[in-house]
Amino acid sequence: MIRPTGKHSTSRKLLYQNELLITLLHLPRGRKELQRQTEIHQICVPSKHTKSILKEYHEILGHFSAKRLFPSLQQKLFWRTMAADAAKVSGKCDTCQRSKIITNPNTAPLNPLDTPTRPYRTISFDHKVLTRRTLEGNSHLLVCDS
Repeated sequence: MIRPTGKHSTSRKLLYQNELLITLLHLPRGRKELQRQTEIHQICVPSKHTKSILKEYHEILGHFSAKRLFPSLQQKLFWRTMAADAAKVSGKCDTCQRSKIITNPNTAPLNPLDTPTRPYRTISFDHKVLTRRTLEGNSHLLVCDS
């Protein structure tokens, strides 16, 4: 049996069906909308189960980021803070943090070096990985300066 609940806006209706609380995101209003899109049923998840569901979905789907995890969850499930919770899960996941590509790495501060007072007082090394191998087969460059 389907029965509507109390005070909710017309864009989001809550219904009980088969002992589950289901939200209807899209209510078709005319014949054209009936042909285009049907109602989307979502299971309303109690707050005590949201963390475990998010963690399981995040691992099962291959450690999706929040931008991909949220739409995947939104198709079947509903709770108020789903978008914020999805961002927190991927931000706290150890695997995601270890494999994340850093697009703006921290750089060392550039400070002028002191003028050496005698030879070999200051020694510097610089290492560079070449984009392609040289004719001799080398792929790295090491420069030493004193």
